[in-house]
Amino acid sequence: MLATYGIFGGTFDPIHIGHLRSALEVKSALALDSLYLLPCHIPPHRRAPGGTPLQRLAMINNAIKGSDLMVDSRELDRNTQSY
Repeated sequence: MLATYGIFGGTFDPIHIGHLRSALEVKSALALDSLYLLPCHIPPHRRAPGGTPLQRLAMINNAIKGSDLMVDSRELDRNTQSY
């Protein structure tokens, strides 16, 4: 059987319990094998994040520690807007 993956994008500036609870609920409701949090670098729909990409990535990694959520940082490596 194929593994199922989900992507939960956002600015995560800062990440909070609403992000985490939503991500866990989506993972459970869709019976996903893995759910990746995908922080955007430059959001097209709001002002620039207050935290740097590295700070936000560190916050996400700390927030998901001990859970079965994962992080995908590829958008933070780009210097363009993330959709």
